[in-house]
Amino acid sequence: MIRTYSQFGYLIKERINMLLREYKEQNNLTLQELATQIGVTGKNPRQTIRRWVMGARIPRLHYLDKIELATKGKVKFEDLVNGYKQRQNS
Repeated sequence: MIRTYSQFGYLIKERINMLLREYKEQNNLTLQELATQIGVTGKNPRQTIRRWVMGARIPRLHYLDKIELATKGKVKFEDLVNGYKQRQNS
């Protein structure tokens, strides 16, 4: 059973990195290409995507819609929540 926000956050990180990594690999995208698709900007968008893909960080909420649009629905917020619910029920 998940008891703390950090445990929930860990599961979300684990799930988002798996889904983004799969999407990136299936579409033969570089980190920069994925960052451009999602609309990640800043000093080093490639590094931001790398952190998400590796599970070191969780995308901020405003990026979740952008991720879903950029991946044409292949990576959705519901998938993250469903992964969390599945873990809770097992």
